[in-house]
Amino acid sequence: MKKCLCLFTFFSFFLFKPTVYAQQIRNAIVIGASASQIDGDRQGGFDKAGLVFGGSSNFKINEKFSFQPEILFLQKGSKSDTVEYGDPNAFYKWRLNYVSVPLLLNYKIQPKFTLQAGLAADYLLSAKVDVGVGFEDRTEDLQKFDLNYMGGVEYRIWDNFAANARYQYSVKWLDDLHFKNSNVVVTLRFYLGGGE
Repeated sequence: MKKCLCLFTFFSFFLFKPTVYAQQIRNAIVIGASASQIDGDRQGGFDKAGLVFGGSSNFKINEKFSFQPEILFLQKGSKSDTVEYGDPNAFYKWRLNYVSVPLLLNYKIQPKFTLQAGLAADYLLSAKVDVGVGFEDRTEDLQKFDLNYMGGVEYRIWDNFAANARYQYSVKWLDDLHFKNSNVVVTLRFYLGGGE
């Protein structure tokens, strides 16, 4: 009898617990844009626009806190029509493509507003630079991994639709030239499934 009870308890955990977990998890489709600059390239301003898209999962811890991992395609870089060194009429542009994995801790301050903070591990897919004569591949010259700290806020427009804005900055140098990524990311999030 004890063995039967133990087996029932064991299987009940796997049969019924996922339903509880499913109510605590919300997945989302993410799409948006980034505005970036590279600190150390002697350019100023978030002049390089890029795309952001991917997905996220939100794991509810309690009524205020949740944990949110994401997988995103993220474009970073830098852009300027003039440079301080060389020809002032030269076109200068860095184009960096990353797969980004942010890990965020969320704190709900109001039903519609959530603060976010965390780290993102970014893997460099490609790096190209154009100094006015066309793009040249520089992928091998930069670090493959870029660790970033980040902070942001999310506004829930409707139950299944939200807008998110965040800032992230490189923790370490990208290469011997002492470059660091700095970017602002604005996204729309389409949550799948029912509400919280």
